[in-house]
Amino acid sequence: MKSFITTFFQKNNISKTDIKINNFLCNKTWYIFNEDTRKEIYIFRENNELVIAVDGKVTRGKWEYIAENHSVIIDADGKSVMLHPTFIDNNIFVLQLDGKNEFAFLIEESKVLNSPFRKLSDIYSYFDNLQRQIEQEKEAKKQRLLLQKIEEEREEQRRLERIKEEEENRLLKERRLKWWNENKAKFLSNEKKYIKLVEEYHKIVKKRDCNLFFGSCNLATLIIICCLVDFTETDIGLVYKFGPMLLAYWGILYTNNKAIKITLIAYCIILFLTPLFNVSIEIEIIAFSIAMAISALCGYVYILYLIIYFNDNPINNKTKEIFDLEEEIKNNLINGKYDHLIF
Repeated sequence: MKSFITTFFQKNNISKTDIKINNFLCNKTWYIFNEDTRKEIYIFRENNELVIAVDGKVTRGKWEYIAENHSVIIDADGKSVMLHPTFIDNNIFVLQLDGKNEFAFLIEESKVLNSPFRKLSDIYSYFDNLQRQIEQEKEAKKQRLLLQKIEEEREEQRRLERIKEEEENRLLKERRLKWWNENKAKFLSNEKKYIKLVEEYHKIVKKRDCNLFFGSCNLATLIIICCLVDFTETDIGLVYKFGPMLLAYWGILYTNNKAIKITLIAYCIILFLTPLFNVSIEIEIIAFSIAMAISALCGYVYILYLIIYFNDNPINNKTKEIFDLEEEIKNNLINGKYDHLIF
């Protein structure tokens, strides 16, 4: 096997043998590179038989791959040599003679015609270019790693800045919240929208309380009258005089309720018209009793209506509006909208 003495591979540190040698060598025809016209062919068979043809003259030998030291042993012409695969790619296969700076260059016969290797200098140029590519790849990888490291450092810096900013915001929000808890009443007293809602709320509550109070008083008055009157002519006369005034007053308070208003008007008409007719005292008593009972029932129903209506509707709605506005103002303050008033 033709070999060349060179220190090129040691100087350039080229090594690429990360494939299975058995599979790579077998079932191929290998052309042994040389600079003369001699044609030397090697064929490695799977049964470890080696066929060597030099200018058409064939000899046979043996070959074996030793996995322990990653070497190929060739037995031919009564000699044995140990070779180490040094470099493999699609263009060339380099074997180094064990312990020496001698190298054999194998090229697949099917690629010989298109091979760029005609002289030893072509092989050196090929590996020089390859070495430059390797160095460029190493440099590019180094730059990528450097840029990656720089980006990781920047990302870490941004992360630390975010943590710092979040901590500052948290502390700032705590200060704002503390200020809110200490100055809530004073602050809200200057909010016109909030003041307006509170005033509307108090008006609704006052209206409810007044209606309940006067309604209850009138209802109690009617009940007391029913309990105390002896249904004598004198008592019924007094009721005729003062009853319509009470009912009219009550009706004025509750003019928004048509049912109560109509009932009270009917009551007044009965009380005023009854004396115009010559009816017996029994009929007057019955008419009086019916009117009183109806008024008492309507008053009781209306009081329940007031309690349910004001508790479930206006007051609750207004309370929710006030609460929502407080939360909105509080959130705005915590998020920095009112910092000019706090700091």
